[in-house]
Amino acid sequence: MSKLPVIALVAAALLSGRVAAETVSPTDQRFVRESKVGQWKASKTLGLKIYNDKNENIGQITELIFDKQGQIEAVVIGVGGFLGVGKREIAVPLGEIKSPSQEKLKDTSGSTPLDAGKSENKSNNDEKRAKMEDIGTPPYAVLKMTSDDLKSAPEFKMVQ
Repeated sequence: MSKLPVIALVAAALLSGRVAAETVSPTDQRFVRESKVGQWKASKTLGLKIYNDKNENIGQITELIFDKQGQIEAVVIGVGGFLGVGKREIAVPLGEIKSPSQEKLKDTSGSTPLDAGKSENKSNNDEKRAKMEDIGTPPYAVLKMTSDDLKSAPEFKMVQ
């Protein structure tokens, strides 16, 4: 067996490895290397509970609507109903949805959805809220709307 074909294969493999390594440089702007602090994962956002500024659970995110440029334009929220019966969907601009770290939720008892079922002190919950920025997607989101606002909101319809 001739050594020439083997040498040619090894050389081709080495050259193709070098070319592949050169095409993805650390400064290549076509790729995103990592997420940034405060970015939300879409997979974690769907189903995210929404609270109003009175700590009332008003629904959950059921859909994200993107515009032609790929930016999230609206957030669809399932509101009302009981065990899925009577539930309807409304949509609000993305800017209306806030993370808990952007909004300080307090009711008269001083608790937040973060406190639910826990007997932790306020400073402990403030630490958790601060850490949410590091995590990315928060455990819940805030929409400043009253029950009356939601009742009078037009139902969202997806056009096919």
